[in-house]
Amino acid sequence: MTATPITMFERAAIEHEPTATRSKRPVVVHLLHTVAYGGIETILINWFGSVDPARVDLHLVVFANPSASEDAFVREAAKRGIKVRKIPWSRRKPIFKSARALAPILRELNADIVHAHNVYAEFVAYIAARKVGAKVMNTLYVWADFGWKRNIQQWVSARLIRRFDLVTSQCPQTMNETIRRGVPASKQKVLISGIRPLSDRMDPQTRRARRAEMGVHDDDFALVNVARLYPEKAQDLLLRAFKRIYEQRPKTQLRIFGIGPLDAELRALCTSLGLDDSVRFMGFAEDLPSILQCCDMMIHPSHAEGVPLSICEGMRAGLPILATRVGGVPDMITDDRSGCLIPPNDESNLAETAVSLIDDETTRKRLGEGARTFIEEEYSLEVAADGLMRTYEELAAR
Repeated sequence: MTATPITMFERAAIEHEPTATRSKRPVVVHLLHTVAYGGIETILINWFGSVDPARVDLHLVVFANPSASEDAFVREAAKRGIKVRKIPWSRRKPIFKSARALAPILRELNADIVHAHNVYAEFVAYIAARKVGAKVMNTLYVWADFGWKRNIQQWVSARLIRRFDLVTSQCPQTMNETIRRGVPASKQKVLISGIRPLSDRMDPQTRRARRAEMGVHDDDFALVNVARLYPEKAQDLLLRAFKRIYEQRPKTQLRIFGIGPLDAELRALCTSLGLDDSVRFMGFAEDLPSILQCCDMMIHPSHAEGVPLSICEGMRAGLPILATRVGGVPDMITDDRSGCLIPPNDESNLAETAVSLIDDETTRKRLGEGARTFIEEEYSLEVAADGLMRTYEELAAR
């Protein structure tokens, strides 16, 4: 019998089932294979800072990559008081070696649950958890066509996670895709990322000064893109679309925040398009909430997504957001109410819609207010953290 996919975001995100009484708080070890500081890493930092330590004892382990690509995340976690342990990793994908390194950590912590993020972490977590008798779960962010190599990884992952004690997804769309790949709905749950409402608004004088630091003048219109520099984020399409935007509205500036393997390629494309005077690659965003308050509109042209935390951040800042209708984005943005959604991979549509919004201040203000309201009322970090803790308590009690 085929499980019926869920359709209601709120019902899937907030489940208040009775929690069994436990003699101790669950000990949970998160295992992450991080290749660049992005949305998943930010979600984990937010979760670690929001759970009640009297209810759940959280720990974090990451792979030590040959390129040390995890270091930016490890440093940021340390700033937040989060201790990060590392286990070995290499280009040869030493799954069993890494699992042998993880197992003693789980024993030392007396871990009840291992929570994996990304496919290699799923393998290592599964082996180590079964070795020490801990339960194993994961969080899935997106299923998509990423090319043959990553598609094979997804195929293998879909079969492995059927053995997990619990499979969670970032949004209903991802959960429905997981059901389609053979994991029954009874074994799944949605865990929303959540985000705190913005507590302080930037005053006009500070905003003007910060914009100047970004090379944006008072009469410029600042577009912002925040995403890892990866193919699915479609910054190449964004640059080509921005050339059209800039030709029509020459007071427009684009700032791209993010790091990743396409950095040099995208910079070269920018130069070849003659956009070096209007586009800047800003690298990793140290203070994203402040940066977004200095911008006028967010533009997010990805062709594959779960729920991008950068969109959540933009909504929290009250920015009008132009994004593609992919993955879990429509779970966050209601078209023409809290943002503007267009089909993916359409350079012309992206440029035309952006110009239309640049010219329409009234619509931008309405969309920004709708976005901020959604975050404050429906997607708070408090709701997300409570759902996360309940999930751990229920799983550990089984």
